[in-house]
Amino acid sequence: MDNVIVKPNSNFTSLKGNNLPDYASEEYLHYRSCWSRYPKEFILRDMPLHLDIEASSRCNLKCTFCDKLPLLKPGQLGNLDFELFQHIIDQFDETHKLWGLKLSYRGEPLINPRVSDMVRYAKEHGVLDVYFNTNAMFLNEETSRRLIEAGLDRISISIDGTEQESYESVRIGADFKRLVENLETLARLK
Repeated sequence: MDNVIVKPNSNFTSLKGNNLPDYASEEYLHYRSCWSRYPKEFILRDMPLHLDIEASSRCNLKCTFCDKLPLLKPGQLGNLDFELFQHIIDQFDETHKLWGLKLSYRGEPLINPRVSDMVRYAKEHGVLDVYFNTNAMFLNEETSRRLIEAGLDRISISIDGTEQESYESVRIGADFKRLVENLETLARLK
């Protein structure tokens, strides 16, 4: 196995220097060390240390760069049931800890009306790093407030273009002015 090169998923900024998040406890640093070390050393836990769970497989936009071959058929699109989400999180405990949770993959998580409940439930059950990607069209003041109060650790906003025309030409159905307002609101609340 000397010839095998494993590059862990870079689904997080480097933890070198000042890039450490405010919540970088010893346990968090251990989690990020395991994130990098386990694939390199072929370490397999009984339970995953991180999960990507799709809160909603639906999206409110029709971006030009999105895959033309959807992974799911229209009848299969929907929101993750909150009880199923709880069941998944309840599989983990102190011995088999879930350290990281991302609530998005291809869909828009803010379409799921229970996404802030999912964040809260995960945080109450000891998940250190809860985050998701969003196009921010639904990230209004009420939603931002609920997510902050629920304990969301990180949020990635998908933006393509710094001018209204270029942004809206690729993110079909998006509103650049609403995006800017929503981001300003989130920054003010945080």
